[in-house]
Amino acid sequence: MLKTFTAIAAFYDSDRRARIVVEAEDFADACRKAVDMVDNGEVETHVETFDPTATFIYGVVEGDADPWGGAANVPAEFSEAAALGGSERIEKRSASRADSASSVTGARLFNCCTDHAEPDWSRFTSLELAGCRDLNGTDDPAGTMIAGGQSAGAAEFFTVYGRSADGEAGAITDIEDPRDALAVAAELGMRSRLPVTVSVTLAGEGV
Repeated sequence: MLKTFTAIAAFYDSDRRARIVVEAEDFADACRKAVDMVDNGEVETHVETFDPTATFIYGVVEGDADPWGGAANVPAEFSEAAALGGSERIEKRSASRADSASSVTGARLFNCCTDHAEPDWSRFTSLELAGCRDLNGTDDPAGTMIAGGQSAGAAEFFTVYGRSADGEAGAITDIEDPRDALAVAAELGMRSRLPVTVSVTLAGEGV
């Protein structure tokens, strides 16, 4: 009898992750099905990698619980070490390629943060995706006059903000392509493990 399992699958170098729910016989079967779904293009991964490796599983649990707590349930053949070819390959990976992959990830996910570094997520209680417009004139293109809370039709770009407990917002990254905005917001939610909301000014018209 098949049971429901939830897994986190990943493609290592770009650190792309996908939460996948499958019907399977056991943990091994669930991991195999999740990997196949990614590799067969059934799950959108937005893969942008410099050093392709096999898909692997971070964690898997029975039911719809948080799969991040299920690392011990992942069979060795579907683990990160197996995908990377074992510890020897990990040590031999080119430092320059690792730096390049990190740079691309930072520019996409944290371009509003100092040095494109991942923020301290403990500062925030939630994330929010909102539409924005640049109010700076042509004589001051580097200015910081930004109007948030724009509708989907009026927005020139989109920003993911971190919201603190007192409601203050801190910009994490800007996204120009509306087709990528929701994907980036979802990925940041996965990384931070914080809830993500879409600003009410966008929700009515969609992104």
